[in-house]
Formats: sequence, C-alpha cells, structure tokens
Amino acid sequence: MNEIFFHERVKKFYIWIKRMSRSHQLQISPDALWHHLAVTWENVNGSYEIFVDGKFRERGEDLAKGTLIIPEGNVVLGNDKDSHVPAGFEARDAFVGNISRVNVWDYVLPRETIELLSQRCGLENGNTVGWRDFKNGSFNGEAFIREPSSCQRVE
Repeated sequence: MNEIFFHERVKKFYIWIKRMSRSHQLQISPDALWHHLAVTWENVNGSYEIFVDGKFRERGEDLAKGTLIIPEGNVVLGNDKDSHVPAGFEARDAFVGNISRVNVWDYVLPRETIELLSQRCGLENGNTVGWRDFKNGSFNGEAFIREPSSCQRVE
C-alpha cells in the first residue's frame, strides 16, 4: 500500500494518504517551465493544502485524520506501487517528464516558507527525505539524474 501518493490525471490532482484520497480540479501547466509543487498535510485533523509556484491553490480537511505514516519505508517517485501486479508497478502509470528537488519534512512548512522555496533554485533538503537521498538511491526503468536549475526552462 502507498503511504503517501500524489498524481495528476485528466485535469485533476489527487492526494492519497494510505487508502484515503481527495481530488481537486487542478492542473499544472505543461508549458516547458519548471513548476514548484508543495503539498502539506497534518495528521491531527487531516488538513492539507496544495501550492503551485508558491501560491496557495487548494485546501481540505479530514484526510486520513489521526493516521500515522510508517517510518523507514521506501520512497517511490514517478509511479505507484500496485499490490495486484507481481512486480508492483505498471508502465501505464509511470510519470513522464522531469522531477527535481523532491523533499519531505516531518512538519507542516509555513506558507511563507513555501513561497520562499518556490523562488529559490533548489538547494534545500527536507529533514525526513531530501533530494540527496533520491540522487543516492536505486533506480528502475528509464530514470536519469539531472541537475537542472529550477529557475530555467526544461530542455
């Protein structure tokens, strides 16, 4: 089971915590520019917020209220782990595009911090999982490490 999972499909953005989900009419523009996405969630009352390029876009409540995320698990980027598939992943679900500077904190970042991070070129590291952890991890499929500046066009 996926502990935390985000995906965008058919102009909807989905947030999953364990087996509970919420969706919003939200699409990140496919305009060949880097976009900063931030999602916050706190487990006491299940509140969450979605930010794109540092700007608040959506919020919700009661998402997996009281749920704890299991520590020491695997972090998967670009696909979700399916229990009905022997290998665990389906090619049709794979992310196609560029991902950089993924970080996870064990507390909700203030809105002001999220806005500041969206304006930087990606030197931060989360206190739970940092971009350096992904760079040093194992890869499957066609995954390549690139170190583009989040302030430049995607080439």
